[in-house]
Amino acid sequence: MTERPRHHGARQQADVAFSTLKRIFGTYRTLAKTQVGLVTRIVAKVHTCATLLLGKGVRPKIVQELLGHATIVITLDTFSHVLPHIQGEAVTAMEGVLS
Repeated sequence: MTERPRHHGARQQADVAFSTLKRIFGTYRTLAKTQVGLVTRIVAKVHTCATLLLGKGVRPKIVQELLGHATIVITLDTFSHVLPHIQGEAVTAMEGVLS
């Protein structure tokens, strides 16, 4: 019997969590099309979730996929106020390259 790498379980949990989030956001999109009265409340919750994820360092591309935005530009235009730490990370990285 071969042993699985230790990270296999963590990767599987991450995959399950990601697919669950995608299902939640997919349900939101379906409801938004059929239940107009719920849209405002649902959008507020979805945007809160996206803001929290980005604030915790989740890559914008992942949030874009979860939200179903057609391009990363939409996500970044909407949530760029949450990402000021990215500029600091870029400066730090460039300092490391130049030193």
